[in-house]
Amino acid sequence: QDRDLLPRGAPYNLQGYTGARGPQGATGPQGPTGPMPELPIVYNKIDLGLKTSDGKTIYFADKNVGARNIEQPGMYFQWGSAKGRYVDENGNVIGDPFDHEHYEYYDNYTYSKYNEGYSIIAPEDDAATVHMGSEWKMPTKEMMDILLSKVTKSSTDSTRTIDLNVVYHDRSNPSVSLEKPYYYVEENYQGQVFIDDSIYEVDGLKFTSKTTGQSLYLPCVGMCSGSSCSKTSQLGSMYADYWMSDNTCDYEDGNRYQGHYFTYLYYPNFGNQTAITTHFPAFSSRGDGYSVRGVCVE
Repeated sequence: QDRDLLPRGAPYNLQGYTGARGPQGATGPQGPTGPMPELPIVYNKIDLGLKTSDGKTIYFADKNVGARNIEQPGMYFQWGSAKGRYVDENGNVIGDPFDHEHYEYYDNYTYSKYNEGYSIIAPEDDAATVHMGSEWKMPTKEMMDILLSKVTKSSTDSTRTIDLNVVYHDRSNPSVSLEKPYYYVEENYQGQVFIDDSIYEVDGLKFTSKTTGQSLYLPCVGMCSGSSCSKTSQLGSMYADYWMSDNTCDYEDGNRYQGHYFTYLYYPNFGNQTAITTHFPAFSSRGDGYSVRGVCVE
């Protein structure tokens, strides 16, 4: 199976909408001329050589839940809910907005489910299980820890088995993808790489296994709040954020009831240089919308 990235700027079609990459290309079941037929999405397994503590293999899906190719965001979900929404070519949410009032387990300032400290999303609420099939599920913090612990810390690091590259493109020539190595410099997965954002735009992250040769691509898909979705925050930070299935208790009480996610933030606060920094894990309101990347363990 071909694990390579699509040519930068290659058009794709999602239920009748032909568009560019990212949120601009995603849409819902309503095409430009009316409802479009639902075609099954095939999810391939990516083997990065990752093992659980009991020796089982962790496979990542090659694309996001609801995406037709590896560059699309797919659907966005609230934490603990499998009710996904697409966004249109302008970044507008199709359907209910992402807020607490439209979160199915929220009522009168309280959560009716996943409210007992440590929680893990049940299969009926797991976006990957519901939309991809019973063998798939959302990744746990432990699984993301295993992935990140294998990322190399230097070009000569022989003890870790996964290379991480930032994928980006020249704004004047968006059809060509470029890559730059990202190395962790601290034990808590912190690292930086600088890219001139007056010339380039970051598209995503590519994890490549030295042992299997396969690659996992995580596009910068942004997050949804209210009725809109954006790849950037008000501060200009770009997001490659994905929900995790467990809600850990190692934060102060107020945060343990929020949804936790795996994230890379892009801070353009060095003049024209974008410093790419890891935050793991992070937390957000359960009512916000993030993408999901499924995993299976065999």
